Amino acid sequence: MTERQASPTLGGSLKASPTGIIGALQDFASGLLGGVAQVVAGHPLDTVKVRLQTQVVTAGGGPEYSGMMDCFRKTLAEEGARGLYKGAASPLTGAMVHNAALVFFYGQSKSIVEFVTGRNIQGLDYYAAGAMT
Repeated sequence: MTERQASPTLGGSLKASPTGIIGALQDFASGLLGGVAQVVAGHPLDTVKVRLQTQVVTAGGGPEYSGMMDCFRKTLAEEGARGLYKGAASPLTGAMVHNAALVFFYGQSKSIVEFVTGRNIQGLDYYAAGAMT
């Protein structure tokens, strides 16, 4: 691989990223893994939020959960860690596809900017590639 001139804001030199089908597959795989990480990190909080929003308050009694941590603890105690990921299949699929497409097309946009400008992408070129995505 050739050395790529870094933009002044990044400092130092950067290795050129793979191009062609290998670079596209790497971008796609990176997006897939990003989608998985997004759901793994965020879905338990979403589950707790939905349970708090939909909890039943009985007449003469209080709400089922006293707050976020109480809901989290009760869910773990009653259903285990799997209870925090109920219904995660659909968001997981959506996040994986969305992020894979986003990262893939951003990589392709950077290649287009490099082709049009005739030089390695630098500085404001990243904004142009992002605007095309």
